[in-house]
Amino acid sequence: MPTPAIGPIDQAHRRLAELDDAVIDAIHARIEAQGDLIALRRAAGLPETELARENEVLRRYNEALGSAGTTLALLLLERGRGAASRITSLASLPSASAFGLAGTPPGSDRLTPSR
Repeated sequence: MPTPAIGPIDQAHRRLAELDDAVIDAIHARIEAQGDLIALRRAAGLPETELARENEVLRRYNEALGSAGTTLALLLLERGRGAASRITSLASLPSASAFGLAGTPPGSDRLTPSR
């Protein structure tokens, strides 16, 4: 059986690593922006979070990525509040249906690895 060409495989791995770095950078930027927003809300005498806006974030991620998007949004929201250390596993997070988000949108199958 022939060995696959290493060059294209290494290139694909490098591309994935670059994308991972971009995602991590975006997460850090989001956490910082959420911290800034929380500080502004505190200074204005408002609650730190606005549940209606957080629910919109959950809906947006769910529409784009299906139930995995809801899980991701929950993790981002919690991390932005500095509460990520309280999450011990993904199993402890509520399901998408807990937020009135059912089903998966067309195209969400792109989140499932093909065999």
